[in-house]
Amino acid sequence: YNGARAHLPLSYKAHGDITSLEFCGSQREDASMRLWAGTSTGVVSLLSAQRYDFESDGQGRHLEAWQVSLLATAESKAKAPLHSLAATAFAVLPSGHQVLSAGEDGHVWALSIASSSLSATAMGRADGVAVYDIKFANSTGENYITAGAAGGLKLWSLRGGHANGQALCIAPCSNCPWTRVEMVDQHQVLAGNDAGLLALFDMRAPKGALAQYAASSDAYHARPGHAGAITALCRGPGGRQDFLSSAQDGSVMRFDLNQAGSQAFRPVQWFASSQAVNDLAATCLFRGLRHQSEMVVGASDTGLLISGLPPSAPTPYSP
Repeated sequence: YNGARAHLPLSYKAHGDITSLEFCGSQREDASMRLWAGTSTGVVSLLSAQRYDFESDGQGRHLEAWQVSLLATAESKAKAPLHSLAATAFAVLPSGHQVLSAGEDGHVWALSIASSSLSATAMGRADGVAVYDIKFANSTGENYITAGAAGGLKLWSLRGGHANGQALCIAPCSNCPWTRVEMVDQHQVLAGNDAGLLALFDMRAPKGALAQYAASSDAYHARPGHAGAITALCRGPGGRQDFLSSAQDGSVMRFDLNQAGSQAFRPVQWFASSQAVNDLAATCLFRGLRHQSEMVVGASDTGLLISGLPPSAPTPYSP
């Protein structure tokens, strides 16, 4: 119980480990939410999370329960899972009407909802090995970006509902594959790679990173950062240039791109967990009785990671 309110999650049993999860638009009129879920076996499904409120035992305790149910599953023409390997990421427009699914098999699929069924259209193979992340590059859904194991960061154009075969390479793969990507604005993109490096690119001039950041253990220039593969990039609550990142080494970093200097930007806050942080699900603002603070919610190997970040802290903060 949390005060007088209890939360009873009713879980959904997936076919394999859940490897990707994304909200589909906003909350619906019936207090339900739709979620896209991908599994380690390549299954892509549309789920419904329905909230129920009721009194528990007449003692004033209010129960809030969420029931997750399956709405539909996308399949290939052979009636097999959409991806032959794990489904790694989704790109969803804010309206929820346009969705792309990417997988470790290197393929991208466009998903559409028709009544109670899903249809999938093959967009082609975006990477020769695996696609780790995918994002729409604009609000119209005309372009999308993939982060691949072999092809690096690529910008694709959708024409007539199909992917254009020619992609613009924003950043090559080099020695470490890019694992996560996030749009900063209509021209700039933030990416993280398998070695913990964060880099800012301009799609109008893909000649190299505008700025980058990496951890250093040098005795004279030591600085905190990620020592493992970047697992998530998301916006923070502080504005358009406020971002958070997480890595497999358990570190979470917050940084402000407005502070980017010559070829480098610095973390505003940094802290470490004792276990890998697999995803950053949300950031929110908590208003207490005496102050307000920011909360980061993430997924670790043993459960949820919830940490408070004082917005005025000038130095790295450890929860």
